[in-house]
Amino acid sequence: MAGNLVTSLPLVEAPACVGRLLPVHVETLTDGLTLDATYPNVLKLDPGGSARIVVLPDVAAFNGVMFSIINAADADEDLTVNNAGASTIGTVGQNKRAEFWSDGTDWNLTAITTIALS
Repeated sequence: MAGNLVTSLPLVEAPACVGRLLPVHVETLTDGLTLDATYPNVLKLDPGGSARIVVLPDVAAFNGVMFSIINAADADEDLTVNNAGASTIGTVGQNKRAEFWSDGTDWNLTAITTIALS
């Protein structure tokens, strides 16, 4: 048999974030929402009976930042996510989660997934 058999692995410390709470902003919207540095990276938003627009902050000031936006609507109400220039980056439907990240030049949509909300 070629190769080496690994009989033990070195211990690795868990990242500092393990076991810590991840802040989540939960809100039922009555209008659009413009994000800034006061918002955490995870947002659970109920559009509140109508489609709403969520505006991401200035892309250059948020280089490397990711926002995870969850649509917690109780009906078919979309969250349209725009950049600060009013261009649509993506649309998050009911019971969907989307991740948006800044590369310092553009906001990018990385994934839209279906989630189960209770």
